[in-house]
Amino acid sequence: MNIKNTNSKNHSINLIIWGLAFQFIPLLTFGVISENFESFLSSSIPLYRLIRLLILGLFLYGYVPLVKGCRLYIHDKGYASNWGWLGLLSFWGLSFLLLFPTKIINFYSEGSFVKNSIFAPFNKLNIPEILLYLCLGFPGLILTIVGLFCLVNNISFIETIKNADFKTVYSVIKWVLIGLFLFIYLRRVGFDLRKFGILNLGILKRKNNLNLIIFIVILTYAFAWGFNSLNLYYLSFILPDYVENFINKSELTVIRLISWSFSAIVLTPLWEELFFRGIILQKWAMKWGIKAGIVTSSLLFALSHFRFDIVFLFIVGTIFCVLYFKTG
Repeated sequence: MNIKNTNSKNHSINLIIWGLAFQFIPLLTFGVISENFESFLSSSIPLYRLIRLLILGLFLYGYVPLVKGCRLYIHDKGYASNWGWLGLLSFWGLSFLLLFPTKIINFYSEGSFVKNSIFAPFNKLNIPEILLYLCLGFPGLILTIVGLFCLVNNISFIETIKNADFKTVYSVIKWVLIGLFLFIYLRRVGFDLRKFGILNLGILKRKNNLNLIIFIVILTYAFAWGFNSLNLYYLSFILPDYVENFINKSELTVIRLISWSFSAIVLTPLWEELFFRGIILQKWAMKWGIKAGIVTSSLLFALSHFRFDIVFLFIVGTIFCVLYFKTG
């Protein structure tokens, strides 16, 4: 396959996403179904084998757009396209390609824009690429380092990543890396972070805003307590094991408490607001309108948490979006 000169990074990212979708959406769906309907599938062996064969076929077919997209993507970064064959390692190989430093800085917009326009930095942003960095690039780097450490020290990798303390520390390290990446990436595409408003703590000096923040925090926690309890009740009829494991989580250790507090109070809100409200909301609001931007960014905010309380997170995300526009 010859790589031609291309001026569209969007095309390579779209190919990568399609390839990953073909590979993992059917696989994950089948995993969830087989776990909850194991007895039904066991009683129908031919159907079970047919589904497995179909999933295998889709997984192999996913390599076609994935490898092509990886080769185009690494070529756009200024490297030989042969590096794109790392895509044969699926998401693990892609995570390394994402972390390759860019040699050629070419920003491709979704349309024409004036160089000095205030919309130019948003047009330079590639949201799917940022999501790939956040979901694959940094997690892949951290888990690779942990895997090598476990291999050298003859420690079980599976037991390590299942450890509750490891999960908490991993979350903190991941959010620190994400924060550094966002700052560097946004400065590179021309953003002045002081104009975002999220990092401007002067808003707390206004008494009205401070009272509003306190009221929203109290209201949010009260709403979360009642709404999530109701969610868990109905979810227990569908996924009883998941709800039981969620309720019977082990108590916090000192390490988990400190790490969780730092992550929940400082890192996560800061970067989530910067990313979901400061970047995605504004870009999609300019692209599709304010209402569509609020709905889509809130939906992505909810889905990104991979938890049972998606509806609650969507509502909270919508409230935050409205407050972002109201308070500036």
